[in-house]
Amino acid sequence: VLCMYIKKKDFKDRIINSLNNKRYFELSQHFKGFISYIYPNIKDDDLIICNKKKGSKIDFQIEVNQVCKNISVKNGDIIYVYKDRIMNLVLFLLSIKVSKECIMAMLYYHYGDGTVDGSGSYINSFSGLLCEDYKKEIEIVNKEFKNKELLSKVIDYLLINEKSGNKVDYFYYGDDRSGNYARSSIVRENIINEDNNYPHKFMRIGVMNFHPLKRNYNHIYSNLSYKHICVLKLNLGKYIKK
Repeated sequence: VLCMYIKKKDFKDRIINSLNNKRYFELSQHFKGFISYIYPNIKDDDLIICNKKKGSKIDFQIEVNQVCKNISVKNGDIIYVYKDRIMNLVLFLLSIKVSKECIMAMLYYHYGDGTVDGSGSYINSFSGLLCEDYKKEIEIVNKEFKNKELLSKVIDYLLINEKSGNKVDYFYYGDDRSGNYARSSIVRENIINEDNNYPHKFMRIGVMNFHPLKRNYNHIYSNLSYKHICVLKLNLGKYIKK
């Protein structure tokens, strides 16, 4: 785990080092393309400043001629866009007027024990049975988030808006040698407008896979905190395209 963390940290640091305190003409061809996408009027002698940020979504900030842009950097096929207590997600969904029917469906599916709070004495359904036993709940959630206005608010919450009020301006998917990039508004539209015609029988919010972090199959303890954690996963790199 430590090794994976170091590698993750290193690849972001290498990107920052490739950009920070560099004149535009000094950049690799790849990063020239990236920076000129963000700053179309950049000149060869313009200085680029790139600083790491400590946000949950913004990884670093680029500044050219006193104009700052916030960048989110991603790597890997499937990423966690949410990993937290399900009630925190529920509170957000209620704030954007997601129906109570949809929220109840999500809670039933999440706990899988016939309750909406994890108080059941045993798991009723798991693995492949979920798509059959909770078919109705899956359809309710799928239908709810066909509403593009609602889904857009969820995407903003999960991927773009920091609690501080700052927002991701651009997404970068790759490393210090190659990668794809796009404005956050375009990435949002790419996700929202995904046709999603490929088969998927389990619960989703839009194209994001929704499931518990871990279910308490053994029932040795009744108050395990992990059973209240849900995750949302997404192949984000697929949608970072101009």
